Amino acid sequence: MSGPEIPWEERQIRAYVDPLTSGGLVLGNLMISGFINTLYGRPGRVEGIQKVQQSIRAAGEAVVPVVEYDFYADRLVEGYEAKAGRAGAGSAAFDYPTSATPTTWATRGRCSKPPWHRDGQLSA
Repeated sequence: MSGPEIPWEERQIRAYVDPLTSGGLVLGNLMISGFINTLYGRPGRVEGIQKVQQSIRAAGEAVVPVVEYDFYADRLVEGYEAKAGRAGAGSAAFDYPTSATPTTWATRGRCSKPPWHRDGQLSA
């Protein structure tokens, strides 16, 4: 399950947890995202880290045992697309030829150079 926009507050996370708890279920994992400047070493990266830290604390206060994140700047995204499945259900499709086409950091729209070729500082 994905969490709300960061930074999280305990009351926001409780809105996920409490209905499940009242039904005898436990929320075991929330996915956190929204710190793109941190991932790419852009201005605002320190603020992104602070928002993630605040969010992790809020999840702890709401007794969510796991906050999941993908903390890497480059991943294969070319080739994936949303497709409607049976009865209109959402699903992801993958097209290998699209993923096999070489791209650069700049054409992916992320940044002009990979992180290790920038100012030498990936995070604060």
